Amino acid sequence: MDNLKNKMVEWFECHPMVLLENEARENQILNKGVKGIMEIRFKRNGAATIREMANEFKKQFPQWWGHQTIGTVIHHLIDFKKSNSMIITKDDREIELMTEAGRIVALVHEKLKEVIVPGITTNEIDQICDKIIREHGATPSFLHLYGFPNSVCTSINEVVVHGIPSNRKLKDGDIISVDVGACYKGYHGDSAWTYAVGNVSNETKRLMNVCEGALFAGLEQVKPGVRLSDISHAIEEYLTKNGCTTPRDYTGHGIGTNVHEDPAVPNYGAPGRGPRLKKGMCLAIEPMAHLGAKETVTLDDGWTVITKDHSLAAHYEHTIVITDDGYRILTKL
Repeated sequence: MDNLKNKMVEWFECHPMVLLENEARENQILNKGVKGIMEIRFKRNGAATIREMANEFKKQFPQWWGHQTIGTVIHHLIDFKKSNSMIITKDDREIELMTEAGRIVALVHEKLKEVIVPGITTNEIDQICDKIIREHGATPSFLHLYGFPNSVCTSINEVVVHGIPSNRKLKDGDIISVDVGACYKGYHGDSAWTYAVGNVSNETKRLMNVCEGALFAGLEQVKPGVRLSDISHAIEEYLTKNGCTTPRDYTGHGIGTNVHEDPAVPNYGAPGRGPRLKKGMCLAIEPMAHLGAKETVTLDDGWTVITKDHSLAAHYEHTIVITDDGYRILTKL
């Protein structure tokens, strides 16, 4: 029995886990057994379809599929999530490569400040980003990632994340969040920014300012020894204080040789939970903010996530490395 449990824990360790919201949420999932935790884990991370990953697990451990006593094993996993054993710290050489990947992403965003004007299409934005990334010896991190069809995500107005570039033209008064990733010599940088298109309303400006402020409220918590969820709590507190909400199904994440690595970094939750931060950990911190309710809907394309009430959404993200006494942003010039 113990050997089987160890093998199951090892299997889960190879697949990023989410930091759950609270103990009640953990217990709710435990009561659902393997299938329940699989569904929530893969919906949140989007690393593959639930069916693909569930089938993989079922193939490995058919005798345990859907078995309620799997809760004892999941308790191992919850304890494991709170440890640092799954989080890969980077050495100086790796951080140097990630710094260059981040610099390339920052160059893309500098260009976007110039070109995002009324009349440009999101396909044109995608092509501009792709060109800059490749000109600097990198490749777009998101192209074909989990089947995504383009080089960057372009999310307009009520689109929260994962908007697919198209021939849609931006209009005066729109906002657009562009999520950019670049892979340089096997290491990734990832940063999203929300841009005003022409003249936007004061309320729209407020949303953008609040979301960017939430990013830096989270970053203010970052230093070795701090608990991961201290970042999450600071982001949620800032958003709530300023009258905004954040979706529950999309999080920040670790980053390195994969775009998405452990740990998941939610934008909400109680402080004092999760692993302690260590020097050399690399994280992508990315609050999303809604002017309306927190609920979201995924459109029929399987990618585009919008606010359920069609309220405006913003998205800001930086890749950072944790240093001896704080952090350094890798995705800025």
